[in-house]
Amino acid sequence: MSSSDLKSLIQIRGGTLRAADKFPTDGYLIELHSPSSDKADKKKRGFYYEDITFRDILFDSGFRGGGLLVIDSARIRVDNCFFIHFGTEGIHVKSGHETFVSSTFLGQHVNIGGDPDEKSFSGTAINLASNDNAVTDVVIFSAGTGIITRIDNCYLDYTGIVLEDPVQVHVTNAFFLGDANVVLKSVKGVISGLTIVDNMFSGSSNAKAVVEVQGTFNQVDQVVIDRNNVRGMSVKSTTAKLTVVGKADKWVADFSPILLFPDRIKNVQYSLYVNGKKSIPLHAVTSTSNNKVVVEADRVVDGGVSVSVDQYSK
Repeated sequence: MSSSDLKSLIQIRGGTLRAADKFPTDGYLIELHSPSSDKADKKKRGFYYEDITFRDILFDSGFRGGGLLVIDSARIRVDNCFFIHFGTEGIHVKSGHETFVSSTFLGQHVNIGGDPDEKSFSGTAINLASNDNAVTDVVIFSAGTGIITRIDNCYLDYTGIVLEDPVQVHVTNAFFLGDANVVLKSVKGVISGLTIVDNMFSGSSNAKAVVEVQGTFNQVDQVVIDRNNVRGMSVKSTTAKLTVVGKADKWVADFSPILLFPDRIKNVQYSLYVNGKKSIPLHAVTSTSNNKVVVEADRVVDGGVSVSVDQYSK
């Protein structure tokens, strides 16, 4: 498709859109797609819209349908908008490229937190089924699922992010409130180039993990989950350090409560120290199975080991 075939440089700005009582439950208040687009995602038709901006708009879906649907489009901006009462999705982008969502609020139910029914909320605030997206300075205050795909500099309440087979995804500088977490969902069993670092998680002390895995990933490559600030939730990481002390000839550092992927330690570094003026015994790592590092010495000493591990492939 040539650039002359694209509809581009359009701005939709200001006002309120509210769904009527008979609004279709599978519809969206604004649907941006060409008649040539396949809404069922059966074929790739190409891009038909470019450089479209939605700004300063209130989308009220009346618990019936969605807010904004964009298909086969590139360089779409959603800026300073408000999406409420969506029954399905606030924003859904299919087969797109370079969609930016910024300075926007989304919530299925309008509240300020602490809603006793929040666990039963449904719908997805943002679903970006496309490539090279960014979500910045966004507040999601209620939904069944917060965001599906990439996120950066966001505040997420209750719901968190679902990443399906993530490849080259970066999650950073986000604040996850009310047990919101990141779910890694396996569809094809591949995860590569995922970074989840420098976020804050705040929960209700029920030990919910900050990152969860659904399904089995058979291919794991360059996944870094580290340096996250956690309160009231269970820490999960792909790198960890432990120190085990005691008078023994064998020390076991159990990383299974911390490491995200089961039975997967790729790199180990350790140091053994001995109290007093005793000589250092011969020692070695004898096992890393089940995310437990076993260090053994040729004789009993009063000392310990400090162990660092990671689950990186490269």
